Order: sequence, then structure tokens, then C-alpha cells
Amino acid sequence: MLDRVMIGSIAGISGAGILALFSFVFNFLGITQIELLFLNSSIFLLEPTAHSIAGNLYGLIIHLLVGAMVGVVYIYLLPYTGTDYLIYKGIFLGAITWLIIGGVMANILNLPVKNTIIDQTIYTLLNIVFGLVTVFSVQYLKAKV
Repeated sequence: MLDRVMIGSIAGISGAGILALFSFVFNFLGITQIELLFLNSSIFLLEPTAHSIAGNLYGLIIHLLVGAMVGVVYIYLLPYTGTDYLIYKGIFLGAITWLIIGGVMANILNLPVKNTIIDQTIYTLLNIVFGLVTVFSVQYLKAKV
């Protein structure tokens, strides 16, 4: 039987995985300049290592762990917010996650985020997708338990 921490973690990792996948594809195609996995790994690793394959894998692990934490926070807030209006809650979760992590924390940690309007718009939308996937994954997993 899955408990709340497991459900929240799995849901958050699902959302974070989708976000990382689209982020990688958009960066690979030259649509965005933000290197999400590099940014994550550069918090802990020096520049040459952070840009390596190992550094990107490390960045992916960090990204998935942060997604899991957001999923756990969401599931613990669920009893207070209810299960209605899931689309709105997913949009809000994604937007607030981007605001806190992509805005506040990136500035505090002095991460080299490229602040073009296209990058910011795409990453806001990707984080909304993260929020929607996380919220609907929680609902799906709760129904299965």
C-alpha cells in the first residue's frame, strides 16, 4: 500500500520527468537557451564537471528529487485544499513552483539563468505542465490505493 509520501514522490517525479524531457528537447532544438540539468548540477559541481554527461545525470537526479519534494508538499496540503478544481490547482502548483525555484532560488543561488522572454515563457508553461502532471498523478495514484 502506498502512503502519502510515496504517492507525492511518485507524482512529483512523474511531473519533473516530463518537464526535464521537454526541457532537454527544447534546448537540443535551440528553442530555449536554459540548460536545466546544467543549472541543477552547477549548484554542487564546478563548471567543467557540471557540463559533462555525469554532471547532467547529477542534475537530473537533483531535478527529480526536487520534483518529489514538491509532490510531497502538495499531497500534504491536499486535505486542506480538497480535490476539486484539479486543473486550476495544477496550474497554480506549476506557476508557484517556477516562481519560487526559477525566480527566487535561482537569484539567491546566483544561477546563470538566461532571462529571455521566450525562455521564461516556455519554462513557465513547462512548469504548469509539471503541476498538472503532478496533481493528476496524485489523483490517479490515490484512486489506485
